[in-house]
Amino acid sequence: MTVPGLRQSLRSFWSDIRADKGLLLLGIAIGLIGGTMIEERASWLTISLLGIATAALVACGLIIRRGWDSRVTAAVAVGALTLIVAGTVVRFSASYLNVPEILVTQVLASTLGIGALLAGVGRRRQLRLLAVVVLVLVSFYGFRFSVQEPIDIDVYLLHEAAADALRDGQNPYTTGNVQVLESLRFDEKDLILEYTYPPLTLVAYAGSSILLGDSRFAGAIAIVGSFWLVFALVGRREKAAGHATNLDLAIVALLCVNPMNYLMIYPAWTEAIALPFLILAAAFWTKRPLLAAAMLGLAFATKQYFIVVAPLLFLLPDEYRWKRAVMAVCVAAATFVPFLLWDARGLWAGVVEHHLTRSPRADAATVAGVDIIIPTIFTVLVAVAVALVLSRRVATGGQLLIAIGAVVALFTFLSVRGFRNTWWLVAVLGTVALGFGQALEAESEPVEVRARSA
Repeated sequence: MTVPGLRQSLRSFWSDIRADKGLLLLGIAIGLIGGTMIEERASWLTISLLGIATAALVACGLIIRRGWDSRVTAAVAVGALTLIVAGTVVRFSASYLNVPEILVTQVLASTLGIGALLAGVGRRRQLRLLAVVVLVLVSFYGFRFSVQEPIDIDVYLLHEAAADALRDGQNPYTTGNVQVLESLRFDEKDLILEYTYPPLTLVAYAGSSILLGDSRFAGAIAIVGSFWLVFALVGRREKAAGHATNLDLAIVALLCVNPMNYLMIYPAWTEAIALPFLILAAAFWTKRPLLAAAMLGLAFATKQYFIVVAPLLFLLPDEYRWKRAVMAVCVAAATFVPFLLWDARGLWAGVVEHHLTRSPRADAATVAGVDIIIPTIFTVLVAVAVALVLSRRVATGGQLLIAIGAVVALFTFLSVRGFRNTWWLVAVLGTVALGFGQALEAESEPVEVRARSA
């Protein structure tokens, strides 16, 4: 490329960025979150960066357009990737990190991202081969972490204890059937006497332990399967839209460069289970509204904090608003029915009371980690209010993921017990939203507009 041509390309790129500042804000948020995930204990710097990322996500949800340029999106993805790698290198101090796996993955993923941005579609075959290699590497080490020696992190122990209870015909939610010491790095440990995650998560992780021998296989399957799914979906959307870009490859690179991928699997953190349902909800959002709502209901049924995201369903700007809301609520509620019938009091104690009565954690990756304690009721009200405001901007699957990520980030940032597993989910949702942002022509309008034109 000649110098005048390069200048013209840079001017065009800057013009596109100025036309949709929300895209730049999204890239900044993903980069800051991913680049702060390797610190062992949250510092004022980390919390400040996470606060900036949260504000950027909320602002992005308010101003971003329905679709954005694939070439610029790929550049933003590579920029976010660079921030994550820089943060990992600068702050690579956590003793529990498995250095070789993370660094090798980051090197290959960075090479893929830069190639996707600069090499052009003429090298697409070679780049796709590199993407497959990176995804295979993530998959291999993800499943390797699922067969390592048992660990003493409470989440993993809860899943395994719940599996033992089910093998004995006992209800894991009944007090006393599960007894695990909470994993605290800086405070006195408390005894957990019941399973503390929703039934769908119980089925996934305890079922994995019973059927496959280790509960961590559930997270490994969910994460690596989701990454492969995004690879296929974004590539298919780009091909259908007729865009000659390598956006799918840039998205794969950004997904795989996150140093938390392996550390989500090793302790069996449960955000992994929500991810494939959220991806499918975004993929079906405009084409099959009720199926998308069902997927969203399953995602919401995996973690308690999704209750603050659910209100966005009631102010969606399309004619399927109420049908979506009813479908999502009914599907989520249905997952609780078997255990409500088995022991409603125990289910309430484990899934609700346990979390409402826990004290703040000094090792939280939230404002509580720097001794700022905000009442939970205030945090919930703020998150719900933001969800209602952002819901008016959700017309496509990409905007849906941005709204969900922004609300979860805000709730986590202000909460007394938020950790890196939730921030990982926020970063991944933002990354997938980048890939789903360039909607197909038939999806670039709100559902109600297309329905009227038909």
